[in-house]
Amino acid sequence: MNILPYTAAFRAWFHTAMQYRVATLTSFIARLWFGLVYVEIFHALYSNNLIHQPPIGISQAVTYVWLQQALIRLQPVSCDPEVANSIRTGTIVYDRVRPIDTYTLWYARSLAKNLGPVLIIFSLIVLFAGLILPAAGLGLWGMSPPESLSRYMLFIISAILGILTATALAVLMDTLGAALLSPAGINAMAFTLVIFLSGSYIPLPLLPGIWSTLSVLQPLASLIDIPSRIFTSSATTSAIPYLIAVQVFWLFVTVVLGRWAMDRTMTRLQIQGG
Repeated sequence: MNILPYTAAFRAWFHTAMQYRVATLTSFIARLWFGLVYVEIFHALYSNNLIHQPPIGISQAVTYVWLQQALIRLQPVSCDPEVANSIRTGTIVYDRVRPIDTYTLWYARSLAKNLGPVLIIFSLIVLFAGLILPAAGLGLWGMSPPESLSRYMLFIISAILGILTATALAVLMDTLGAALLSPAGINAMAFTLVIFLSGSYIPLPLLPGIWSTLSVLQPLASLIDIPSRIFTSSATTSAIPYLIAVQVFWLFVTVVLGRWAMDRTMTRLQIQGG
């Protein structure tokens, strides 16, 4: 397969996404606000012993919160507006007549549109919470670094797998939106499920009993929870290969399922108008 059309599409959409600097800065400020609010909430919960036998310490919980804020823009909480518009206007047919693979094209577009802003926000969050807050004597409100360089490298691998899985899920949602001829139903269900099951609201290690263990087995844990467990050392070293294997499994499943759904949807898709 010739990858040049897809790399060219990725560069074009990535460049376009990087031009929305004001929107990215606004999103960063919002992430700081919510991060500080959540950190204060966890300090209150821990200092007043309102969490019974917490499985992670306050430092790990605070670091988890900042990783939530740094990666939350990757969450596929709604269908791509461009796909929704193309469904409504019928221009989705252009993606079918191009002599390229539609799934790979949509994957490249989704990855490029989300990756640029996330890289900027992640870097700024790490700078603020990992360097500025500790330097200002507010280390209790800041991120704690990984316990070793090897764990940091494993976090990077896990985060990449999370990004790829998030993109595969986004393409699957876009495909289902095309199949239903409207993204409204998909958007209504996706937000709550994705935000909760990825660990964006509550750190999944804080779920009670067996639910904390079972939570890592579902695909949305790959997006934020598993990379955060590795970074914060709430996952033991011996458990990391298992967690990464779970991410690889769900990446494979979501890509295969997305391709299957894409083939069925585009085969049966009917374009109205003329």
